[in-house]
Amino acid sequence: MSKNVMSTVNFVPANLSIKTMSGTADFYGYASNKQFLTIHDAREKKDDFTLSKNGFQYITHTSAYIPILDTTKIKSDLYTEKAELLMNSLTPRPSYVKVASNTIRSSLTDLNSEYTGTPGPARTAHLDHTSSGAKNYLYEKLPHEDASRLSQTRWAIINVWRPLKTIKRDPLAVCDGSTLRPGDLLPIRMDYSNNARAKALGGEKGLKTTVSWEIAMATYNTNQKWYYLSEMGVEEALLMRIYDSDLVGGLDEGRVAVHASFEDPSTKDEEARESIEFRCLVFWEDQPLKA
Repeated sequence: MSKNVMSTVNFVPANLSIKTMSGTADFYGYASNKQFLTIHDAREKKDDFTLSKNGFQYITHTSAYIPILDTTKIKSDLYTEKAELLMNSLTPRPSYVKVASNTIRSSLTDLNSEYTGTPGPARTAHLDHTSSGAKNYLYEKLPHEDASRLSQTRWAIINVWRPLKTIKRDPLAVCDGSTLRPGDLLPIRMDYSNNARAKALGGEKGLKTTVSWEIAMATYNTNQKWYYLSEMGVEEALLMRIYDSDLVGGLDEGRVAVHASFEDPSTKDEEARESIEFRCLVFWEDQPLKA
């Protein structure tokens, strides 16, 4: 049975003047537009959503169990597993997938990102990269020659998000990309050189302060429709299209996966959510760039 939830999603105001932030902790200070929305349960129609139509899709995926503190095995085993997952799940089939990084949300570890390490769910509506930010990320993660060659044909950034245990609390909501409108996404430059947490833990935890890229923060429009998957389990995964060179219109083209965590009032006292998200560079070397 579907369980729609009335809850708050945090947005930035459309007239936001800030153009630079120093980490995800800044999201909350600037996301002053709090909207009380219906977040629709996708459980009974989860197969209806597709990356091309909505910017996200739910899939069944049985994953190897890797202790979340074992970063070596996460990168050696789970990165390979997620690359194979996308190779076999996407149509048309990619020619190459590189899993570039991961983020863990768990009370068991505070090293949840190689950039800011911000613990806990991200409660502000956002997109991980703009077109410009995606290109910076590509050149950060691949040798310059490879990035230059692979960006001459179609490529994308697709995130794979999955629970580490059944999600009871702080589920992830995603906006139907077809309901986004021009102007809904505001580009923000992330400058980690000013991130106090990354500076403090850089030597000990390996958090990076030298990287900067551009994300998008979301403003609200009444056409937006938001979804989540109730009691999402460990054998389910969410694919989110963050960037695709096929979307020639960039941010205003829509069909990307703006997302945010939200609080379900009926489960706020349940055990904290544990999840892992993989950022993946996906390439179709036989498909030319769209003009």
